[in-house]
Amino acid sequence: MDSRHAHPIVRWLAMGVMALWLPGAGCGLFDTRDPLVSESDGGIWVAPIRAEILIENLERAFEAGVFTDYQRALTEDFVFIPDGTDVATFEQERPGEDVYGDWTAEVETVTAEIIWTAAGGEVELGLEFLSEQLIPEGRLRKYRYSLLVTEADQVQEYRGEAWFSLTQLTGGDWAIYEWEDVAADPQLPSWGFLKGSQRIL
Repeated sequence: MDSRHAHPIVRWLAMGVMALWLPGAGCGLFDTRDPLVSESDGGIWVAPIRAEILIENLERAFEAGVFTDYQRALTEDFVFIPDGTDVATFEQERPGEDVYGDWTAEVETVTAEIIWTAAGGEVELGLEFLSEQLIPEGRLRKYRYSLLVTEADQVQEYRGEAWFSLTQLTGGDWAIYEWEDVAADPQLPSWGFLKGSQRIL
């Protein structure tokens, strides 16, 4: 049958199929969407639609000193859990002070900013992925870290493990609701120790 005499619906369907097939003719129906990127206070925030993107956001925000983005990676009810050895150290060095008590998202962000500012922005954070497991609230992702911080014109290294407990928010983005620090290297202080030493009470 001559296509000129085909039913109008058939012609429209044929045109639609051709539009989908032609190279560059719009987005594919089954293409995955790219994470949205937005700028906030000079920082770049990539929509954390996957758990690993969230941790990358946190790492970039800390190194760049963009603490609106740093806090954005944390839930409102965020908690930080220090290593037991660091707790014991501060109980001896600063008796009567609850260095790690009531460690909220705001405390975490302010302390990170103090560390960054004291180092003049000379911080370098390396996170090595170790494992991921499903938990009732979401996912637990474990990383080995190395943090280099300039202190009094010298570079101090902090090593350990960061265990991030993540939850997926209503819109689909991931956020950290619990961060446990593990002092895994007996030769070097942990990031959690550095946090405790810089916290303002």
